[in-house]
Amino acid sequence: MSLDFVNFLKEIGLCDAAQTAVLKSDAALDRDSLAPLCQPLFDPEADEPARASENALGKDPDGMKMLACMARCALHTRELYARKGIPDSIFIDTMKFLSRFVNEQAARKGVPAFRWGWWFPRQLSLREFRLGIFEYELVDNGPLGRCISLHIPSDARLTDENIRTSFASAHRFFAEFFPQAADRDLYCESRLLSPCLNELLPPASNILHFQSFFLVLRTDGSSPAFRDWVFPDAGEKIEDLPENTLLQRNAKKYLLAGNNIGWTLAKAKPEFWNGAAPSAMISPKF
Repeated sequence: MSLDFVNFLKEIGLCDAAQTAVLKSDAALDRDSLAPLCQPLFDPEADEPARASENALGKDPDGMKMLACMARCALHTRELYARKGIPDSIFIDTMKFLSRFVNEQAARKGVPAFRWGWWFPRQLSLREFRLGIFEYELVDNGPLGRCISLHIPSDARLTDENIRTSFASAHRFFAEFFPQAADRDLYCESRLLSPCLNELLPPASNILHFQSFFLVLRTDGSSPAFRDWVFPDAGEKIEDLPENTLLQRNAKKYLLAGNNIGWTLAKAKPEFWNGAAPSAMISPKF
């Protein structure tokens, strides 16, 4: 067993149960056969890069084989970071994507599971990075053209300082390591940008403050995707949705009244993104 691999699982904070399951799955992997199938995972232009390795892994009900495979691949990505001079601290923060989802699943269900192998090639291929509280994805061929897509991790605390510090970190990061993308527009698609949240949250809400950094472009009012995030693992019946948080309580009432929260696309306002050099904001240090 590679000491680097074991240490990596600890560095990203994978829970004990998941570490045990991953090490068991890793010991059973035929890494020589998997190696050529994993090559697309590092190619930012690959279409459905995880498909070949997923098929080769066979039955994997809890996703631990895939997690072991991708954690192994992350060791190569660490080398790619080093070649570009990207700080290892950014690598670890970015790879904690793995532990965040697995640990949350373990906390909710009592057993770890990994369902995000289809997304993780973005991190492996140096397309998506955790910088402060947000994840930033380089998009070259999306419907919005060349841009940067902002993703909001579940552990992000949306304070004014955290938002501004993350934006400043991203400006500095892309200018230094991906200068060809430094002037790209920043977009975000999220249930947290839905205009109807003005009706569901108090004026001092951090979520509403986060919205003030963006211009809404469109909202898909029919999208049910928000339910996976606001009501994870909940059933279909609105009447049975949990009411553990203010947002859940108000959202449930909103849904019972026949409304929908939807999914919103927005663009960062120029004064906060395009025209905001790090020196004009909170100066971050990597």
